[in-house]
Amino acid sequence: MQEIRNEYNIPILLLSARSRDMDKIIGLEIGADDYMTKPFSIQELTSRIKAHFRKADRLHQEWNGIRKDSGENFQTSNSRLVLNDKTFEAFLNYQKLELSTKEFQILSFLKNHPNNVLTREQIYESIWGDEYGDLNTVTVHIKNIRKKIGAQHDFIKTLWGVGYKYIEGNSST
Repeated sequence: MQEIRNEYNIPILLLSARSRDMDKIIGLEIGADDYMTKPFSIQELTSRIKAHFRKADRLHQEWNGIRKDSGENFQTSNSRLVLNDKTFEAFLNYQKLELSTKEFQILSFLKNHPNNVLTREQIYESIWGDEYGDLNTVTVHIKNIRKKIGAQHDFIKTLWGVGYKYIEGNSST
């Protein structure tokens, strides 16, 4: 199922003769969007398929609505990394990234200053303000962001002894 997910962005409906609760749970946990057991009526199957298409249409309209938003709230370009400052959501190649609030804020701050070297102090002051803390917190958060983005994407460059900078063009496909 993961191969289908990687190749296509479509709802997956499992039709099965297995009707135990555990079978349904496993089917949904491995990535199915819906699960129906035999025997089933064609009308119910048709209705569920239509419901999934309506949901996909709503999500598509919401995505387009966000993209049309004022560039201030939603950073767009030819970037494969897209940030929505209204909802604190990050998308990489249209896949949602699970970032903490601070991770999102750091990534947004770096992305808003592309190709500029930002020191840990600048990042810390921008994100945490006057809170008492350790500059190493920035380093740990950057490490976590890189892990969540994946090693194949090198958006954040480290300039040893200086700081970090965001570079869109150097990330791999």
